[in-house]
Amino acid sequence: GAEAGLLGLLCFYLSTSLCFWHAAAAAAARKGVPLFARFRRADIKLVSNLALPSFVAYGMTPLAFFVVNSSIAAALGLKALGLFAVALQMFQVTMFIPATISGPTLGYLSACFSAGERRIYSAAVMQTIRLLLAAVLPVVSLMLLLGPSLIRALYGTTYAGAAPASIVLLLGSPAMLVASGVSLALIAAGRAWTACAAAVVWLLLLGSLIIPGAGGGLLRVATSIAVSYYGGAAAAVYLARPLLRLDDLRWRRTVTLLALSLL
Repeated sequence: GAEAGLLGLLCFYLSTSLCFWHAAAAAAARKGVPLFARFRRADIKLVSNLALPSFVAYGMTPLAFFVVNSSIAAALGLKALGLFAVALQMFQVTMFIPATISGPTLGYLSACFSAGERRIYSAAVMQTIRLLLAAVLPVVSLMLLLGPSLIRALYGTTYAGAAPASIVLLLGSPAMLVASGVSLALIAAGRAWTACAAAVVWLLLLGSLIIPGAGGGLLRVATSIAVSYYGGAAAAVYLARPLLRLDDLRWRRTVTLLALSLL
């Protein structure tokens, strides 16, 4: 039942955490780095300038979908909430590959920016965004073609009504990737609070669209989410324009690729 599933998930997370802790302890021992050190005043600045805004920015997503789920349940009922959960799972499948790509690039972008290599940094940001788009577009295309059939095969015909909403959500994924890439670049450059501000803009836009419009049906909810992704991407690019030199030809090529992804 559900209790057994939750218990299994808890065991998985605990075992994974223990494995990571063991690996971190072994690596620290090899390098002579203490795992536990006294908290210094300089650490407060690091936490306030990087860790805290990053935590707030990434915490926007669960908060946003709490608002979305609550609005759907209140306006459309639990059956519609179940359909939306299936549509969202189809959308999240496309995010797996980009998530594995974006993480390792943070260290490289930080090193380029810290070394003063602004041209290399800007080029690396462009390459990261284009790589994210190039990685996800084939998956999105495949999901657009096979998504309805996959939903029927995996969940049964009862959840076939989730297909239109999943298609609309998938159309918002390119903008989400651009926003993620720009936010990653901002964090690497020490502008984590700027990335946090872009996330706040996205959350406010999503809330302003979802809360009054949830009663319009799942398709309207999915459209609101997709529109909010494009608004969030526009906010991130606008806030990052002095840092990333938006007059660069590479940006125009990236925007062209984003436009082609919508066709």
